[in-house]
Amino acid sequence: MKVAIIGSGPSAAATSIKFDDLGADVRVFARKDWSSCAISNETLNQLDQRSLRVSPCEIKRIHKAHLAKNAPGFGGKSRLSDMFRVVVSENPSDGVLKQMKENPEVFEKLGEKVLDSLSEPVENFHDVDIVIACEEELSIQPGLSPSGAQVLNEHRAGDSIYHLNRLPDPNTKLDGKTLVVGGMDEILTIVSKQCREVTQLKVFEENTISKEWFSFLNKAKDQWESEQDSYQQKIFEWRELEDYIRVKVPMPAEPKNFVETHDEATLISLDLLIDQPGIFATIELVPDGNITTLKFDQIFNARKPQWDISKLSGLAVELSHLSQTIIKSEPGFYALSKNSMIDKTIEMIIADVMNWFKPVSHE
Repeated sequence: MKVAIIGSGPSAAATSIKFDDLGADVRVFARKDWSSCAISNETLNQLDQRSLRVSPCEIKRIHKAHLAKNAPGFGGKSRLSDMFRVVVSENPSDGVLKQMKENPEVFEKLGEKVLDSLSEPVENFHDVDIVIACEEELSIQPGLSPSGAQVLNEHRAGDSIYHLNRLPDPNTKLDGKTLVVGGMDEILTIVSKQCREVTQLKVFEENTISKEWFSFLNKAKDQWESEQDSYQQKIFEWRELEDYIRVKVPMPAEPKNFVETHDEATLISLDLLIDQPGIFATIELVPDGNITTLKFDQIFNARKPQWDISKLSGLAVELSHLSQTIIKSEPGFYALSKNSMIDKTIEMIIADVMNWFKPVSHE
């Protein structure tokens, strides 16, 4: 039984170990190695002992080797009668460099264009019986509009937008004004630690449970209320001054709330100006329809990543199916959501797989 694990995070690691214990031929495909992910040293040692390595690549698409998307299996059998084809894009640079060192005389005869072409990514495929796909590997970052599409000019501001796959240096404080769109806990926790002046545009059905974020909001609120009390006292004292003194004393400045959240506001566009730094965000306040443009120094996309269904277009799988681990329309394809209870989920997958295959020890 050949099993493809798509991903290299904790879920992928645990799944790889379980299926290796069953005697399966486990192949792991992902952009990053195990060591680049939040995996415990104990788990890394287990992976090393089993020689479970990640094949570094980009997943291009997954489909059946011979069957069309909604075709039945061969001879009326299950679609599992046809193997899954995992198409990947691999960078051959390391292999080419190794060969150049081992056979320099061969490569000296090749022209510069040929050598350059040898280092370009190439597509390859692997046929397997079972595919277990992890959401963090097969996901895309939604745009900043409520629908998940990009807002106007979002692509131009890409270098100034942080998200789950592009995070700031954790040891750096981000000065200036920060715009946050969405409610993803991991991103809001980072913002609460690294930013001071923040505007958040909430997105429907993206609830936040980050303790750090709520602590950040409460601290900002307490500070603003304290400064408001002080401001009211100063205003009262300023108004009590004699007229000839008051004209010489500046009126106390009203304190500013450094953290704002908007439940009903929509980002419309982002603009970068040639003669001014920063990002100009045009925002519509939904209840009254007012439109305002504000300047920010950085933006955080806190929208939750979504399954990249385009890479699964050759399978009998719809986006709505991916909320379930076992997908009945495509036997042998399993979806591991990011927040799933991994141990229980793996046992569910193994139980389903055993309907089709037997462990090596039972053969």
